[in-house]
Order: sequence, then C-alpha cells, then structure tokens
Amino acid sequence: MPLIVNIYIYILNILIGSYCTVFYASLFGAVTGSMVLDMEIKYDSEIKRNGSASGDY
Repeated sequence: MPLIVNIYIYILNILIGSYCTVFYASLFGAVTGSMVLDMEIKYDSEIKRNGSASGDY
C-alpha cells in the first residue's frame, strides 16, 4: 500500500513539475523568441543594406 501511494505521489510530482516546466519554458520561449526574431529582422536588414553580414552576432 505505501509503495502505491509513493508511486502515485511520484507521478503527481512529475505531472505538476512538467506542467510548470512547460509553462515557464513557453513563457521564456515567447520572450526569447521575440528577442531572437527582433535580432533576425535587424540582421536581415543589415544584410540587405550592406550586401554582407556585419555585426557582433
């Protein structure tokens, strides 16, 4: 009986943990994604302007 309870709690922890991880990862991904997108747009305009990629990234 205690083993089953332990397994149940373990699975519950995994589910809650993965849910939180997915939530924070998507939140983090949205923020970094918009930053990366912004950088890519700047990078593309830089290439179009100079004909070559120049910059620190």
